Amino acid sequence: MSRRFLLWTVSVLTVCLLVAGAIITTIVGLHYRDTKLAEDARGEALEAGKQTATLMFGYQPDNVEQHVADTRKSLSGPAEQQYDEIIKEANLVAEVQKQQVKSEVSIQDAGVVTSSRDKALLLIFMNQSVTKGGKDLVSVNASRLQYSMERSGDKWLVTNIDILTDDSVKARLAEEGDKPGASSVPVPVPSEPAPPQSPAPAETPVPTP
Repeated sequence: MSRRFLLWTVSVLTVCLLVAGAIITTIVGLHYRDTKLAEDARGEALEAGKQTATLMFGYQPDNVEQHVADTRKSLSGPAEQQYDEIIKEANLVAEVQKQQVKSEVSIQDAGVVTSSRDKALLLIFMNQSVTKGGKDLVSVNASRLQYSMERSGDKWLVTNIDILTDDSVKARLAEEGDKPGASSVPVPVPSEPAPPQSPAPAETPVPTP
């Protein structure tokens, strides 16, 4: 075997190794990038959902109109109609101003149930403290919200609002239990145990003034 042939063989093997290394590096890099983007999207969706919940259900007489307007900017699709129905049924703006209702929201826990780079499903546990007419605390409502989120440009919007009550959770458990191979726990929970909720969750976390 000539020396020239050996040198040629070594050169070919070296090139092959370099190409293989470049391919592996590219694959690993793309996987890392996709993983990082998915993690970033997960965090962004969760933060946007918590901000929307705080904005949607926390207000006072002198800013309720602005809160409603700002909340609408955070909604899209069915969520817009759902929110408008809640506002109209409660006659929220007029009654909050008339009865001097103040609502403060505290997010107790929140988690991402499922997520991708463009969509996410969130579960939010919150307490809503409501006072009327400047009096002492009137009520504290513990509520569970499920938000469907979608990315729109560089912003995450709520596309569906689902207020979970004890009855709705039981109905879902029964519905899922009737399906072949259904999970015994179809309702998602956050990464950490939810805090004790007392009193029981309100049917709707919007006060009726």
